Amino acid sequence: MNTTTFIGLVNNAALLVVLGLLYDTFVLSRHFKRSIILQTITGVILGIMGIAVMLNAWEFMPGLIFDTRSVLLGVGGLFFGEIPTMIAVGITGLFRLYQGGPGAWTGAAVILTSGAIGLAWRHKRQHGLENISLRELYSLGIVVHIAMLLWMLSLPWPLAMRVLSKISLPVITIYPVGTVLLGKLMVDQLVRKRAEEALQASESRLKRAEIVAKIGNWEFHIATNRVYASEGARRVYGLGKTEWSILEVQKIPLAEYRPLLDKALKSLIEEGNPYDVEFKIQRPIDGQILAIHSIAEYDAQHQIVFGILQDITERKQMEEQIQTSLEEKTVLLRELYHRTKNTMQVIVSMLMLRATYTGDERIIALSQEIEAKIHAMSLVHQKLYQAQHLSRINMREYLHDLVIFLMSSYGVISKKVTYRLDIEPLEILIDTAIPCGLVTTELLSNALKYAFPGDRTGTIHLRLFRSNQGELTLIISDNGVGVPADFDLVAAKSLGIQTIINLVQHQLQGRITWDTRQGVTCQICLKDNLYTERV
Repeated sequence: MNTTTFIGLVNNAALLVVLGLLYDTFVLSRHFKRSIILQTITGVILGIMGIAVMLNAWEFMPGLIFDTRSVLLGVGGLFFGEIPTMIAVGITGLFRLYQGGPGAWTGAAVILTSGAIGLAWRHKRQHGLENISLRELYSLGIVVHIAMLLWMLSLPWPLAMRVLSKISLPVITIYPVGTVLLGKLMVDQLVRKRAEEALQASESRLKRAEIVAKIGNWEFHIATNRVYASEGARRVYGLGKTEWSILEVQKIPLAEYRPLLDKALKSLIEEGNPYDVEFKIQRPIDGQILAIHSIAEYDAQHQIVFGILQDITERKQMEEQIQTSLEEKTVLLRELYHRTKNTMQVIVSMLMLRATYTGDERIIALSQEIEAKIHAMSLVHQKLYQAQHLSRINMREYLHDLVIFLMSSYGVISKKVTYRLDIEPLEILIDTAIPCGLVTTELLSNALKYAFPGDRTGTIHLRLFRSNQGELTLIISDNGVGVPADFDLVAAKSLGIQTIINLVQHQLQGRITWDTRQGVTCQICLKDNLYTERV
């Protein structure tokens, strides 16, 4: 084949590049699949391009021409779909028949076959065309043009042999490559379009998320003193423009926050310190006061401060409501503790008054024991009323005050009986503190009444600590006269001892051990996680 033949075929293939413009303009439009009109227009233009290709054909002999309509329609069927391809096949087929010649019907058959192969290839694919490979495009070109060469056999046999000997090599060499080049051009356009759509969708989602969350992003370009903001930021600030001067922006926050904002921005730019501020603005659009939280970073290379802001007005209002509610409940709870303590003191006063009135020493002593127990509970409420925390009590302060009260209540002279306190500064829940206080009251009362008869002197030692196993350990001991050797404290029917055992073992689910070798020592181990914090 001579040089003119190759030049004609190459020029013909170059015309197909125009097809890419059609694909980008119509097929990649978001309305293409839903618009019959667009698909029809595309098919007509595709058919006109087919005619233009045939008018630039290589004429083998009068009435027998070769061009790249097979490339056009094969790739068109793959990328354009049914309606445009069928219209283009109809237009180009009719035009080829109109041209006439011995190869008219063969040419029309090639047109129909090329479009059909492209459509069939499109339908057999299970994935999007943006993933099609160069190898697959080349395979399409080979299949289309093998079919084209086979149709040459429909010509008279001597003519068919002459045609095949002349065009087989250039057709099977150039046309598949043209198919690859044209297909790659449209794949690139498709990939670019999909990327643009994904970017637009992402931007749209981000914009909606910003609006819903009342968040926006902004940039301050130091070189131009201009501030740029997203739609979310503009909605929060109540401004319509996307670009403001820094002076316009600085007028929006309330005046009392201006020094804070200027200092934070200067510190960010000059020293790299974090920009994390809360302030209030007055929106120019409606005068509404909003609470804003903004954080930012500085790009020193490009001299740009970029950050985000959020409308936290609702959060601030909720925080204020919660704080107000908490303060009201705190006042109510403190008043409840105060009234409980006072009520217990009234009960004690009435009890002691009545006991004194009877003149019975036994009743007075019993009333004194009841007073000690009530005071142990009352003291808990007094400590809670005075404490910062309304459900936990400082055991060091509580037990110290309880010891002082009991020694005073029983008229114990400090020179006769002394006490030692080794108490860790533990804070425990009221549900545990009250039973501990009652147990301590019972043990100390017994020690003060019975351990040091007559002029006997001694010491009461009280320890409270948390063991390595996490248990609370309370140890109360005295070096007094102790108990008889044959006396079993655990089996004793004393109301006080049984009260201690019931409180420790049943209410606190703890363990209690006694040591009576030197005076009396009571060790109590318990867990303080039986109850949960309620305030």
